[in-house]
Amino acid sequence: MSKLFRMDSPLMRFLTKIADLMVLNILFCVTSIPLITIGASWTALYSVTLKMVRDEEGSVSRSYFRSFRQNFRQATLLWLGVLVVLALLVLDIRVLNGMAGGTAPGLLRVGVEILALLGIMVLQYLFPSLARFEASLADTLKNACMMALAHLPKTALMTAAVVGAVWITLINNTTIAIGLMVWSLIGFSLMAFGNSGILRKIFDNYVPKA
Repeated sequence: MSKLFRMDSPLMRFLTKIADLMVLNILFCVTSIPLITIGASWTALYSVTLKMVRDEEGSVSRSYFRSFRQNFRQATLLWLGVLVVLALLVLDIRVLNGMAGGTAPGLLRVGVEILALLGIMVLQYLFPSLARFEASLADTLKNACMMALAHLPKTALMTAAVVGAVWITLINNTTIAIGLMVWSLIGFSLMAFGNSGILRKIFDNYVPKA
C-alpha cells in the first residue's frame, strides 16, 4: 500500500497530472474572461500541455503566465483575426438563411460550411504552433494551414474530437449542465492535453535536428 502512494508511483503521477490539468483549466478560464485575451490564453494553454506530454511542465502556473506574457501581442492579433473571420461566416449564414430556397443558396451554404470546417481544422494548429515556434504572424498562419493539410488524418481526428465534444455538450439541457461543469473543471485543458499528444509528434517533424 505504501508503494502505491509514493510520489513516483504510477497512481500518484496520474493524480498529479489530473490536478495539474485542473489548475491549468482554471487559469485558462479565468484569463479568458475578458474575451479579447482568449488568444493569449489559448496559446499559454498549449504551451503548458505540449510540455506536459513530454513531462517537462515544471510549475504549471509559472509556465502558463510566462507564455501568456511572451505571446500576448501576437496571440491577441491572431485572435482578432479569428473573430473577424467568424463574424463574416455568421453574417454569410444569416444572409443565406434569409434567402429563398434554391440551388444557388444551397450551394453557397455548403461553401460556407466547408470554409467553417477548414477554419476549425486550421485552428487546431494556429495557437499551438505559436506556443511551440518563434515565427511572424504571417508565417504562423501559413504554417498552421500547411500542417493542417499535410497531416490531414490527424487533423481530422483532432477536429472530430473538438466538434464531437461540443456537439455532445449541446444535445439537451442535461448535457449542457453536465458539460458546463466538466468544461469548467478540466474540459479545456484535457482536450488540449489530448491534442498535444498528437501535435507533439507533428511538430517534431519541423524542429531542426541538432
